[in-house]
Amino acid sequence: MDSRPSDLVLDSRIQVEFSTTFTYRFTVQSTVSSPRHVRRRLRKETWQVVKLLGSGSYGTVSLQKCLTSEGKVELQAVKMIGKAVVSDGIDYFKELEAIAKFSQKKYEGLFVEFIGWYENDDSVFVVMEYLEHGDLDSHLNAPMPESEAREITLQIAEGLKLLHENGFAHRDLKPAEQNVFVFHKGPDWWVKIGDFGFSKRITEKDGLQTWVGTPVFLAPEVQMLYPFGMNGDDTFSHYTEKVDIWALGVITFYMIFHDYPFTPKKPIGLLQYIQGAEIYTVGN
Repeated sequence: MDSRPSDLVLDSRIQVEFSTTFTYRFTVQSTVSSPRHVRRRLRKETWQVVKLLGSGSYGTVSLQKCLTSEGKVELQAVKMIGKAVVSDGIDYFKELEAIAKFSQKKYEGLFVEFIGWYENDDSVFVVMEYLEHGDLDSHLNAPMPESEAREITLQIAEGLKLLHENGFAHRDLKPAEQNVFVFHKGPDWWVKIGDFGFSKRITEKDGLQTWVGTPVFLAPEVQMLYPFGMNGDDTFSHYTEKVDIWALGVITFYMIFHDYPFTPKKPIGLLQYIQGAEIYTVGN
């Protein structure tokens, strides 16, 4: 792998030891012994996997519990990314950089909180806050009131605005598979954006041109579908961060109608739509 971790990523690395059953994490604790002296010591924590929560982009997510916590039970979500995925063009250091950056206090409440990371010879482990309500998709069992869908859409849009202003595109936005999490259930929804596995800096030299994401949420330009008069030559082979806005539109449509705007079974397909056909909606 050619890339190197940034200082932000290196500073968030957690020292660990592994056993067959537990992961031992060593964290620095500071105590003030006098007005002028701060003592630092390593605290050894014992963590155990409780259950598998699900899977995301090129990784599985498990729930882990701290067996040595004092008082309140400590639970965290840990995403395991196999290092072999690098051969598929996925750079886990970029995911770490993105999630670490957007866990800073000025972005609080919009993104899943990043706690740190560690690794062994085969995998990288990303430690995040555990959100007990799971991802948004698990709550979308029927059409949602427009007022609630609007609130969720605004929250995701606010997060995307900050991503894009900082030069990042998410590229795999969807309500399922650990991408949009529910912090507080409706009717007063509070959601957070997660899973930066496919995120990419828009300013990188090769731009955005790789087909990544989930088909039903992919913007036309990612699929190289164009209106009349445009084609898929090199002029149009790149796309922008606006593909995230398309994905958000699909999520909003699904929340309101409990259906996707474009599927193989719909009378109006995506290509027909971008070439001028009216979109088919439920009840038409």
